[in-house]
Amino acid sequence: HEAVGDQLPAFVLVGHKCDLVDERTVSAEEAGHLAATLGMDFVETSAHSNLNVELAFPTLAGGIQQALGQG
Repeated sequence: HEAVGDQLPAFVLVGHKCDLVDERTVSAEEAGHLAATLGMDFVETSAHSNLNVELAFPTLAGGIQQALGQG
């Protein structure tokens, strides 16, 4: 992560097309672990199923608010 001024950027790892279970190459558990290791949130989405699509943006906004609060 590279700081912008005194602020660290906020990141969210977004897994998309989670409705295509048979074509999955990375498990949700693996992705969640990677995100946690990198200090970011993880959200699985599916535009087809309308799953968590709207959750990704507030999750990122929350990360930005948290980063600004720590600066």
